[in-house]
Amino acid sequence: MYYRYKSKKKDRRLLKFIIFVGLAGTLVYMLYTNKAKLTFWRINQNRIIKSIDDVSRIQDPVKRVEELKKLGEDLESYKKENVLDPEAYILASKLYMKLGFNLDNRSFSEMYIDDSLSSLSRESRSYLILVIRDLNKAIALNDDNDIELDDLLSLAKAAFLTGYYGNDYIYTLVNSRIESEENISVENARFYSLLSIMSGKADEGLEYLRRKGAVDDSVQGKLFMARALTDGMKYTDAIMAFQSILKGAEDVNVQRICYLNLGRIYFNQSLYRESLEQYTAALNISADNNCRIWIAKNHFALGEKEKALIILNEAAAADPANEEVMQLLSVK
Repeated sequence: MYYRYKSKKKDRRLLKFIIFVGLAGTLVYMLYTNKAKLTFWRINQNRIIKSIDDVSRIQDPVKRVEELKKLGEDLESYKKENVLDPEAYILASKLYMKLGFNLDNRSFSEMYIDDSLSSLSRESRSYLILVIRDLNKAIALNDDNDIELDDLLSLAKAAFLTGYYGNDYIYTLVNSRIESEENISVENARFYSLLSIMSGKADEGLEYLRRKGAVDDSVQGKLFMARALTDGMKYTDAIMAFQSILKGAEDVNVQRICYLNLGRIYFNQSLYRESLEQYTAALNISADNNCRIWIAKNHFALGEKEKALIILNEAAAADPANEEVMQLLSVK
């Protein structure tokens, strides 16, 4: 009897151990498979959003980019852990959009006014391509259901800046949704207006810009409007807008931007003497080789070859690798 009782007691302990191991394994498995839903997991969506916002407020641009890149590493891990969650890709796109612009430390408006939208660094372009990749992935995982308008505009802006899609296609992506949206940021409104202009809908784009682009609220807004008028081929209105800005401009950089744009407009209108005056004024503010090139082009157009060659040789001395300067020297 004793031995029979002892044996049963041992068996019960073994059974308890097996049950405990089984429960522990089940618990570990449940924790692992549901980790994205647990509030204490290493990274969660609220923390990511807060982290992106906090880092975006860092004043030092170098430090800001450094911290954004660190967050990017976390987000790549987060995506791997949540491969079927569209929100993971949307969050990553928000971060990469900020990196794409913060590397140059300029807004879309600043880049457009300074005529540098086509001069993105290779690294900036690579981050904007990631925006396109992640948002397309999010859209696919959402079964093509609409994403937030701000995210759709990020996709459109990244595609516009990188040339990933044609302007007409990008316009169709956002047009049906943006017109009914009241609460749109100034930057997004300005982007959409420019997109409309570049898609051959100048009047529509300019009218939207006047309504939503805060073009009368600051010098930047007025410069954006003047440039948009130029791209919309409203040259008389653009000239008047730039001249109006010049009258009250004390900032030499604002003056330089006005002179450069007026020079371009006059050149396109074959008003070479007027164009020459504007580019010369811009060159007096900043020794820019681009000004020298346009001054030379105006001299050539006026039949003043010797003057053109003098300024081109100055440009070549300043930048011997400039292909346009070398081409002009060889042709003329």
